[in-house]
Amino acid sequence: MSMIDIHDDARKSPNVAYNMFLNKYQPNKKVVYGFVEGKDDATFYKYCVRQRLPREWDVIPIIAKGKPQVYNVSMCFDWSRFNKSQICFFVDRDLTEIIPADFPQDENIYVTTWHSIENYIVDRTTFSQIITEYFGYEGIDVAHLEKMCDSFDEQLCAFLEATIPIMAWIVHWMRSGLRPQLDNISMDDIFSLCDGRIQPHPNLKSKKDVALYLHEKCKVNYTRRVPVARIEKELRCQKEYMRFTRGKFVLWFLIKYCNAVQKDPGKFVPEMKKPPKARALSHADVLLSIVPRVRIPCALAQFVDNTFRVYIKGVEASTGCAVPQ
Repeated sequence: MSMIDIHDDARKSPNVAYNMFLNKYQPNKKVVYGFVEGKDDATFYKYCVRQRLPREWDVIPIIAKGKPQVYNVSMCFDWSRFNKSQICFFVDRDLTEIIPADFPQDENIYVTTWHSIENYIVDRTTFSQIITEYFGYEGIDVAHLEKMCDSFDEQLCAFLEATIPIMAWIVHWMRSGLRPQLDNISMDDIFSLCDGRIQPHPNLKSKKDVALYLHEKCKVNYTRRVPVARIEKELRCQKEYMRFTRGKFVLWFLIKYCNAVQKDPGKFVPEMKKPPKARALSHADVLLSIVPRVRIPCALAQFVDNTFRVYIKGVEASTGCAVPQ
């Protein structure tokens, strides 16, 4: 396949992401390609995938702008002309464990085990790294750090439990075929962190309850005759709440909790003082400073080994170079 053919395809195809790929495609370079949903996904997969590639190889993420678009572009390829192990597709599972969806499945399509990529970022290890490396508590007493991490785990569990009513409404809307504007939901409107403990927000934007707030924000008509309690019970029967809780919600909790520690560490460990690095953690900081330190999820590592690394081994074998194990 010549470069003239590739760019000719780009002009003919209506798929923007596919066109972008064709314009970036360099068959003789040491690169692999991954189609992702959005900017955050591009950052996450770039750093995680690079952990499994030889030093001289790189991955180029291509943003398709949404899960349907990732699946759509996967169907644009003529695999007799491209190597399936060099080009992969990465999507969030979202709620498909609870609400089955008929999405394409293939050896080069990766679906997160949990709701979304953010769910892999938020854990005890990431919290510890933020405290010690980002905020500057490198010399913190081990016992104090463990105490803070234990409190973080406890409050994360409490937060996941507290979001079940919210997730129940989201499940109901999805099952009803509605398209709620979920990005309008602000956790700052619903929850607050007082003395290191997650609590319902006392104001809630002047709404009487969470249900009214959610419907107004998500632009969905509210009806009281909805068996949402039954859905809540269904969700509580799940073994791991992290598997289905919206990733943007859990990332909010991580940032909120870390900044509470940064603002007043004495409330968490009385012996601790404010760290030398006093700048609050932001969403951008998590992506640029924290994600590069996140360990690649086991399922993703296996997927990369079965696709990109298989391709790389084939290329290196043809040139007489060995791929590091």
